[in-house]
Amino acid sequence: MQAEIEKPDDLAAVRDSLAMLKSEHLEDLQLLYAIHSQDYVREATDKYKSKDETPLSDDAKAKLQVRRN
Repeated sequence: MQAEIEKPDDLAAVRDSLAMLKSEHLEDLQLLYAIHSQDYVREATDKYKSKDETPLSDDAKAKLQVRRN
């Protein structure tokens, strides 16, 4: 931290600092997007797997019809 304070404030130093901050920001965004995409894929997979695709028996269909009416 002290080294940052003692740096000269000339144009080249400011440009170097900005370039470094931009590259760090880009790396942080790439990491954020990678984590977000992993979460999205995990949630979509869980949602897909949680769907019950077993066919209903005739008795269960009749009960369902009674509840809807």
